[in-house]
Amino acid sequence: MKDIFKAPAVISKIQTMADRTIRLQVDCQEMSVDDEAIVLKSRNKIGWFLFGETEMTEDDLSKMDLPDYKPIEKDDKSPSQRLRAVIFLIWRQNNKKDIYGKQADFDTYYKQVMERLIGMYKEKLD
Repeated sequence: MKDIFKAPAVISKIQTMADRTIRLQVDCQEMSVDDEAIVLKSRNKIGWFLFGETEMTEDDLSKMDLPDYKPIEKDDKSPSQRLRAVIFLIWRQNNKKDIYGKQADFDTYYKQVMERLIGMYKEKLD
């Protein structure tokens, strides 16, 4: 069986991060020694987080359309994360200006660049 655990828990803190990810603090109630071992072994690994207000059964999980997942290495970034990082560096090199040369925060610049890219690809559609 895969290293999966379940435990009653509360999402006690939510924090939005600069890279647009969300950090969750999850406080679990007491769990078995086996489940604790799985949690400790899972630290810094990528996995799936499921949350429901009622207990999930094996039957519930089997009915969910959970995607197959091939973990990426810890230091690897997804293509979208890499593109965002490059766009950020360009924005910083351009003295934090938008595509029109005006001072702008990164989110504004990012949206402008992405709209241009989307437009370029839309033009290629039949």
